[in-house]
Amino acid sequence: MNALLPLARLFAESFQILFTSGTPAGVRAAGEFPSLRFSDNPGFVRRGLSSATALVIAESELWPNLLMTAKSMGVPAFLVNARVNKGTKRWLALKGFLSEMLSAFREIYPKDEREAEKIIGLGVARERVVCLGGLKFDGLSDSYSARREDFGFSVDIPLIVFGSVRSGEFKQVVEAVTALRGFQVAVAPRHTNRLGKLLREMRKRGIPFRLRRDSGKERVLVLDTVGELRAIYSVSDLAFVGGTLAAYGGHNILEPAAMGVPVIIGPHYENQVSEAEGLLSAGGGLLVLGPAELAEAARRILSDERARREMGKRAREFVEENRGASKRIHRRILELI
Repeated sequence: MNALLPLARLFAESFQILFTSGTPAGVRAAGEFPSLRFSDNPGFVRRGLSSATALVIAESELWPNLLMTAKSMGVPAFLVNARVNKGTKRWLALKGFLSEMLSAFREIYPKDEREAEKIIGLGVARERVVCLGGLKFDGLSDSYSARREDFGFSVDIPLIVFGSVRSGEFKQVVEAVTALRGFQVAVAPRHTNRLGKLLREMRKRGIPFRLRRDSGKERVLVLDTVGELRAIYSVSDLAFVGGTLAAYGGHNILEPAAMGVPVIIGPHYENQVSEAEGLLSAGGGLLVLGPAELAEAARRILSDERARREMGKRAREFVEENRGASKRIHRRILELI
């Protein structure tokens, strides 16, 4: 949802905006815009589209009633930040129906050329697939008003954040943390309801730690709160982004990169291949294959301030060079409605 907000603000200069989402979290993330919990039933959809100038759908949200109703009512529909995922592929069993849904879009804007080819492979005419860049870059903040002291860390000792760590990689991350004595560490699980498993791994390894609400001075902090990951990324020297050591597809590697924080990832970045390959190629990130390699790479980067700053600079530059998709898509849609 955050990736859509810059585009929505551009349209808000001329149009009223209504966000819908299938989840409560998505509704809350709509920021300053009115939002509703989405339902793909005909009555809800028809009422919602009755006064619409255009329908903009993000990523791979293919709702049959919504798309077919928009098409029948003559409401131009656009798919932005488009990508083919497992959900899209499930429709392949009904390929004719998938083609019918995709035909409802006036144009489709994939996030990169790789996704463009996948979409064309689903039967969409090449002239309706226009690659204008990824919206995720525009939704990123490059600064945050946090201080390291807010998290109980010293400004004099390098800090690594293990962010969005999934339960299937707890053991590997804790193994890496064990090898990083002498450095400050924050571990943020992706889901706080798996916190118990993470803490058991910590205790098994004999790692002293504190939780966010604790007042201790242990070098390892386990972030048991929600909504603070960006803040702690902003005060860190290095970030490992989770969901990449095990087969989860990876989480947002661009968030720390936008703040000039060098990024380490594992081999499973299937959900963001172009972003990961771009960041690695730019020299703003590093790929590791397992916990020993992760610990060694982290120790090397944290021990070399000059190299760390250069990696962070390249990470930030990579993000800055890829901004601007919101403006390009906004201009393109205005020409078509």
